[in-house]
Order: sequence, then C-alpha cells, then structure tokens
Amino acid sequence: MTGLVEAYAWLLLPKDICSPTSFDLFIQIVPDIMDYTNAVNDLLSFYKESIVSNERNNPVYLRAQQSTSQVSDVLCSLSQEIEVYVTRIKASVSDDKTLLQIVDAYLQGYVGFHVSQPRYRLEELGLSLCDIQSNP
Repeated sequence: MTGLVEAYAWLLLPKDICSPTSFDLFIQIVPDIMDYTNAVNDLLSFYKESIVSNERNNPVYLRAQQSTSQVSDVLCSLSQEIEVYVTRIKASVSDDKTLLQIVDAYLQGYVGFHVSQPRYRLEELGLSLCDIQSNP
C-alpha cells in the first residue's frame, strides 16, 4: 500500500458539497475507499505483472505465500473483498444522493481507468469500457 490511496480518497469530496453531514458520512468510508483502491489495483494489475510478465514480488503472490493459499484463491478473495467494500461504501452514503453519485463515479472510474490503459493489457482478456459502463 502506498500513501497515494489516502490522497485519492480525500480528494473525492469537493469543497462545495462538504457540509458537516456529508463530511461525517464521508469520513466513515475513507478506510474502505482506500482498501477498495488497493484491492482493485492488485486484482487488475495481476495480469500484466504475473501472466504477461513473470513478476512474483507483488501483493497477490505475497499474500498467497503468507497464507499458504493458491494464487487463484487469493484472486477470488480479492474480488469478494472488492464486492464487500463497494456494498459497504454505497450503504454508508446511501442517504446522501450527491455523495453517492461522487462515490459511484469513483468506484466505476477507477476500474474504467485500468481497463482503458494499454499498459494493463486487459483488452487481451476481452475487457472493455463498455463492460464497465453496462455493469455498474
């Protein structure tokens, strides 16, 4: 984990909608946004790092070694964790429609960023931005 994920989280909340109520809701989801960001990056970077390349010093392999699990099990766990983060984040801000829209845009946009960048090579797996936009 780098310090960047915390910056990503805090920069989501525009000053013009930063009411005390919105801020109180938002501060509760910052840890999950950080964990979501790391988990999505780990999951969507895996193909370019470990399938296309042969990098083994990455979060997925390190977690598999540490837990004596198969890499495929770690990938499944990551996808399940991402689903939990998304559910928890959305539930936490569901009463604030503006904040929910901002958070939704980030959740989809972060995945969309990875899919749209050639360096991740996800198009080789048949993933496209259309897939992301049609399955929010």
